[in-house]
Amino acid sequence: MKRLLIVLMLAVSSHVYGQNAVTVTSPDRNVAITFTSLKGELKYKVKYGNNEVVSYSSVALDTDKGSVGKNIRFGKVTRNAGVEEYDLPVGKTSHVKSPWQDAVIPLIDKNGCGLDVSVHVRVFNDAAAYRLVFKASGEDEDIRIRNEVMDVNVTGNPMATALFFDHFINTHEGLYTRKNVTDLDENRLIDMPTHFEFADGTQMAVTEASIINYAGMYLTKKNGRLTSRLSPRLDVP
Repeated sequence: MKRLLIVLMLAVSSHVYGQNAVTVTSPDRNVAITFTSLKGELKYKVKYGNNEVVSYSSVALDTDKGSVGKNIRFGKVTRNAGVEEYDLPVGKTSHVKSPWQDAVIPLIDKNGCGLDVSVHVRVFNDAAAYRLVFKASGEDEDIRIRNEVMDVNVTGNPMATALFFDHFINTHEGLYTRKNVTDLDENRLIDMPTHFEFADGTQMAVTEASIINYAGMYLTKKNGRLTSRLSPRLDVP
């Protein structure tokens, strides 16, 4: 009955236009991610249970056609729900059924750069994910991404399990460091996934997925905050 109630609530709100905050919850209502346009800037936050594990953090892209995530508002939000199923060759179970709920949030760019971009958000009972999706228009379909911003403003001061590197060329192997977030080294690359353990025992990992023809991402601590850093192309000076 609880799942049915959630689906009905989502169906009622799926065609609201111009919202400045959109929340997507997991089917069991334990995980929630909210996207908002705060003073025109795209930001997100994550809750697990009653606790906020990531406070409002910035999301943005810098492209050769203009910036995405600055001076925007939301268009008509559409929502959906389903179940992801797949087989595992090894593990505790051979077949996985993972229900999810999602939303597509069009970004209306008030800068007029002409890019058709939406935030695609999907939440499972144990995870929340998003990606920015460009819709090609006209003859020129090439878009050059110069930089991507994804801040991770973890709440409190959790214990982080981090693998540090000083260079982008590495083996993704090494000794992990366990430090509180406030004690993490500044301006060093932190490999993904990065694990966080909060004081109440809640555990969270930040990682990336479905990387096809796109730069890999690291975290780095800069001016006291965790933010993303893309790997540069080695064939471009």
